[in-house]
Amino acid sequence: RIGLVVEDTHTDPSMCLEELRDLASKGIRIVIGPSTSAELQQVRDYADQNGILLVSPSSTSPSLSIIGDNIFRLVPDDTHQAQAIALQMWKDGITVVVPIWRTDVYGNGLVSTMKEDFKKLGGTVVDGVGYFPPIGHFSTSLNRINLIIWNQQLSSLSSKLIQAIAQYRVDKVGVYLVAFDEVVPILIQAQDHPEFSRVKWYGSDGTALNNGLIKNIDAAIFAEKTAFLNPIYSVQLTNTNSIRYNHVQSEIQNMIGRIPRSYASVAYDSLRLAALTENAVLRTMMPNDVNFLKKTFVHIADSYTGITGNTALNAAGDRSYGNYDFWAIKQGSNGVFTWQLLNKHRSHLGNNNSNEMTQENN
Repeated sequence: RIGLVVEDTHTDPSMCLEELRDLASKGIRIVIGPSTSAELQQVRDYADQNGILLVSPSSTSPSLSIIGDNIFRLVPDDTHQAQAIALQMWKDGITVVVPIWRTDVYGNGLVSTMKEDFKKLGGTVVDGVGYFPPIGHFSTSLNRINLIIWNQQLSSLSSKLIQAIAQYRVDKVGVYLVAFDEVVPILIQAQDHPEFSRVKWYGSDGTALNNGLIKNIDAAIFAEKTAFLNPIYSVQLTNTNSIRYNHVQSEIQNMIGRIPRSYASVAYDSLRLAALTENAVLRTMMPNDVNFLKKTFVHIADSYTGITGNTALNAAGDRSYGNYDFWAIKQGSNGVFTWQLLNKHRSHLGNNNSNEMTQENN
């Protein structure tokens, strides 16, 4: 039996550090979370210095793939996602990308890695627009002041996009947006710039399956018009895990009333691994040795198959490989907007033992 202590950080890095200190004062040494890379970056040193294991179900920044620290992530880092989105854009006929992204550890890392992969394919990534990531409710507010702020960012993006369209063919240019919940006001304001509707838009796991997008008519209309395509880590189902995975996903969907992101099931496996690790360590002569705790966690993870499949970790403590589902918003005959799964990218080892990807249309 285990006990759970739940704290809400509101994805605020400063609040996350406060909450972690509070958990540490209660003697907690394995924490499921935090969810974002910005939070994880903020609390990493504290966790290392105080013998706390952080098991994140959704942080993906490559810059946090550090060997020997106390961070473990049951998802692959964004080198995999960047490869998947670059390949998708290239296969769609896009040769020039104009990015707009949140300039935190997550956004910077994903855009930087995507640039490298897209250029390897022969594409061009022009200077885009980075924005300081908003925190709290105001980031998604649809009041006039917030929309004006986003319009300033989009005006800059508009100028860059117009230049790209003039230099290259319009069907060869795409916009790459790396955002979180602020995607809703961004897409609402994007409608005020006609050139944005002329090109395809792409997103990331930060916006995939965002419920606010399908609830806001203006944002949903723009997303469908621009074929706004969003990848997110997906679970590869097998005879071993499919029944359990579908059961848990169904239970979560019944609770929240929408399609859950895969990270919810990753959190489920993260908790299972944490509990197995704690129980295993408590039965030994070294229950308070953090290094032994880490080794035990890795040993169990490498041999465990949960609802998300095999949880083997790489040297940096991240999931070893990543598959991605691509989701887009479609309007049904009843007028309701929903997220639809369009295609899949599957990772496998190539002849040189490196990750390769194949695309499957859904």
